[in-house]
Amino acid sequence: MSGRVFVLGKDGKPLTPCKASKARKLIEGQQAEPIWNKFGEIGIQMLVETRNETPKVVLGCDFGTKFEGYSVLSGTENVL
Repeated sequence: MSGRVFVLGKDGKPLTPCKASKARKLIEGQQAEPIWNKFGEIGIQMLVETRNETPKVVLGCDFGTKFEGYSVLSGTENVL
């Protein structure tokens, strides 16, 4: 996910990942706490209620003659 941190809601359900700088600000503001998953990756769990909306994500595929390309887009941001 290239620099992204996974986020869990107050109820433990997964939310949209955020940048490490945003996660650090949420931890310092005592709105989230750091957690680790079974793979040793760090993430955050929110301590306050958040919106439960999930953004629309689109998968783009380019089947070229020599190389194949894939892209995951969320709005104007290239996620992967």
